[in-house]
Amino acid sequence: MPANQENAAEKYMSIDIQSGEITVKLQLRRLEGDTKLLSALTARPEYSDPRSIEFDMGDVIYVNSLGIAEFISVYRYYNVEKGKKVKIIFSHLRPEIAKIFHLVELGQISDIIIR
Repeated sequence: MPANQENAAEKYMSIDIQSGEITVKLQLRRLEGDTKLLSALTARPEYSDPRSIEFDMGDVIYVNSLGIAEFISVYRYYNVEKGKKVKIIFSHLRPEIAKIFHLVELGQISDIIIR
């Protein structure tokens, strides 16, 4: 990812990896499909073979369909295109966002943890 795109992604999230488990702390209130989650996760070689990716949604109060599509893109990249078995976890979800995630069946591809 070009440096200007990486810097833009950094203002929306922080990414940490420990023992093959990636934690993405989303640092924005509204997730509207412009955070470039997949680009941020594919930017560094150390993120190429995770066992799990946890999205910490503690600061997020709104997610639209493009935001949901970003999570699906991350799932498809690791689990379909790369053929891995990467566990996707959503943590610290507000109940109203968890309800939307359940309605669109994100629970079929992830673990949803409500705060």
